[in-house]
Amino acid sequence: MSRRKQESSSSEDSSPDSEEEERRRDIKERDEFAQRLKKKDEGRTRNVVESQGRKAYEEAAKRLKLEADDRDKLLPQLRKQSRRQYLEKRKDDKVAELEADIQDDEYLFDDSAITQREREDREHKKNLLRIAKEHEKARELERIQRYHMPKDIKKGDKEEYVEVDEREKMP
Repeated sequence: MSRRKQESSSSEDSSPDSEEEERRRDIKERDEFAQRLKKKDEGRTRNVVESQGRKAYEEAAKRLKLEADDRDKLLPQLRKQSRRQYLEKRKDDKVAELEADIQDDEYLFDDSAITQREREDREHKKNLLRIAKEHEKARELERIQRYHMPKDIKKGDKEEYVEVDEREKMP
């Protein structure tokens, strides 16, 4: 007889209770096997995650501390730089505003139509504008490269000797 016939004949001979018992045992073995696999996977996964988690946490804390320290050191420097930029821009704006004010005043009012006080005010504004422009010229002269005593030359710095310009000689 073939095997199928044997199985079918044996299944016909078996009672429904034994089939049910075998099915329950099969399910129980399958569940136990699944639990063992799950435990094994959890054990491996937990160890890996915990060790990496601790390392990652320590590294992140270290990075945050360094970032906070750098920010504390860098912030005053950034404030100075921002303030200088603001003052430079404000100076340019005020000089342009003063020039425009003087031009408007001269265009709108004739010398004979203004009072002594207004004339003095106009002269004062012209004097301020002249001083501001002279100050800017002096700053430009100051920026010219000059010879300085040798220092530790940093990368990218130029230390060159430049002859004195004729404009510098004038008082």
